[in-house]
Amino acid sequence: MVIPIYKASMHIDKLWESLIPVLQSLHLSWEILFVDDGSLDDTVEKILTLRTDLIEKSGALNRVRIIRLNGHFGQQSAVYCGLEQSHGDRILTMDDDLQHPPQFIPQFLSASQELDVLFALPQRDERSHTLRWGSKMRDRVFRLLLKAPRGIKPGSFRVFNRKSVDLIKGSKGPFVYVSALLFRRGGSLKMGNIDYETPPAQEAKSRFTQTSRIVLTLKLMWYYVFIPLFIKNHEEDQKPYIMREEL
Repeated sequence: MVIPIYKASMHIDKLWESLIPVLQSLHLSWEILFVDDGSLDDTVEKILTLRTDLIEKSGALNRVRIIRLNGHFGQQSAVYCGLEQSHGDRILTMDDDLQHPPQFIPQFLSASQELDVLFALPQRDERSHTLRWGSKMRDRVFRLLLKAPRGIKPGSFRVFNRKSVDLIKGSKGPFVYVSALLFRRGGSLKMGNIDYETPPAQEAKSRFTQTSRIVLTLKLMWYYVFIPLFIKNHEEDQKPYIMREEL
């Protein structure tokens, strides 16, 4: 699984405590790939300590990888890096801010077996009206301009199979949006949605604000709609992220 992290020092312990027992209960081989998006706090150091304790207590092989990016590239780039560097047959992505419940993972993986991509969304959307409106505008861009399948709503809590990840690897340019790549390149992919019970209010809050949602939607339209339509033969050599090191 891939988890982008950024300044998560205050809640990474809680995420770890709820996530690891769930993964250990699975009758599957698993691996976590944390992608640090230029954190300036001690998030990575905390994960290294937690990883060492896990190995010492369980006697198991290391199942936790950490990639540090060489700067702050944004959540989408961090997720994309994790997908490109992942090894599994199925890859689950989730946020680090406790908005996605780890206890849902077994049901999530089971439901994804017949699909290429499965998006999980909360049963109740408790975000502000402005954030909900921003998501609706983004979804319209996906549907009308990027040919997203009707009825499919994207989100950052999702499961990919290896086929879908391989399809979107190798993207170039300073900005990447994972769901936009899926909709643009994955016309034949089988996608679906599933609902999960909204977790109780958490100490960590989502980092998305009204401003960040607007900026993200404008970037989405610029890089995935305007440039392909109006700038012919546009090519990029730059990758959407630069890796600093893997720990």
